[in-house]
Amino acid sequence: MARYSRNFVGTIGNDETGAAQLAAVRRTISKVNAQLRAKRSIERWRVVAKGRLGRDNPNAPLYRHGGKHWRGSSICIRAEHATRFDLYVYRLWR
Repeated sequence: MARYSRNFVGTIGNDETGAAQLAAVRRTISKVNAQLRAKRSIERWRVVAKGRLGRDNPNAPLYRHGGKHWRGSSICIRAEHATRFDLYVYRLWR
């Protein structure tokens, strides 16, 4: 069974280029939300960047069983330990 999410946008690196791409996506979603607010819609969108360790990451032992940051599945990787980020855009209803 393959993992799949309709909300997945893409993967960016943890560098200056990736930060610029993340900022561009967040600006775009901010403009979309502003347009939705102007229409008095209850729908909103949210951008989530989830950190990923990547191959041969020296911080990987921190997230393995018994490591300082291990939490069962270790899905949430801290930004300072991540080599890349997966971007997701979620729909919110308010």
